[in-house]
Parts: sequence; C-alpha cells; structure tokens
Amino acid sequence: MSKRFAKKKFLLLCDHAEIARATRCLLEDQAEVVSLLVEPDQASEQFNVPENPNLIIMVLSEQRSEPIVVLARSALGHLLNRVPMLIVSEKSFQPHWQAQIACLEFPFTPDQLLKSVDDSLTGNISHRFSAACSSNDARVISTGPTK
Repeated sequence: MSKRFAKKKFLLLCDHAEIARATRCLLEDQAEVVSLLVEPDQASEQFNVPENPNLIIMVLSEQRSEPIVVLARSALGHLLNRVPMLIVSEKSFQPHWQAQIACLEFPFTPDQLLKSVDDSLTGNISHRFSAACSSNDARVISTGPTK
C-alpha cells in the first residue's frame, strides 16, 4: 500500500486515550506515528520522542489542556520553530506561519485531519482549519456529542 506521507514521522500528543487511538489509526497507515498520552494533571516527564519528527500533532480535547503547558511538561519546547505543529483544540488559536503552527478545531473529521496534516507539512498554514462538524457526521472524532 502506498503511503500518503511516506517516510514521515509524526509525534502525536493527546490528552484523551480513546481520541489518541482513533487519531493514531487514521495516521498510522500513512506515516510512522509515535503517540504519547499527556493528561492535563500529570507530572512533568521526559518522553521518548522519535528522532527528527516531521510534524507534531497535539489533539487537546480537555478544556484545561494548554499547548504550551503540554510542550513544557513533556520537555519538547526545543522543537518549537524547528518542527511544524498542528494544534487540534476547541480553544481559539491563531495559526503562526513563521513558527510553523497550524490549528484545527475540535471535534474534527478524518478528512479534515488528513488535509490539515498535509497542509502543515507543505507549509500551507496561513489559515485556521475550521472543522464545522455536524452532529449527523458519524465519522466525527470527539469525546461526546458534537455541538
């Protein structure tokens, strides 16, 4: 099977185990994915991260999860501005193309995630990716009913 992101390494940071599994399943047929569970209240710890990841994907479904705190607690701040990052969250974030930070609204569909990953890898992060999920879409990745 031909991989969409052949030979790419993704670091997936997620605050919810089931969402991490679902997101990893969407991506692992496309690229090598290292998935780390980063719960908002967990103590700081050094994670084993892949060498030279091509993309960091943070899927933060908990309202109290903050991307900068997740990076600091996981000792990954040194990757800022060096590795493109896709932040998936209900919170409003502005993309920052110079820092290679893109945003996708949570909840999201598989197609929206794959498009956002593709755009992040190609540097097309000048806009916020809007999920605009409907509650009738059975493929929405969420922790519960969508709004």
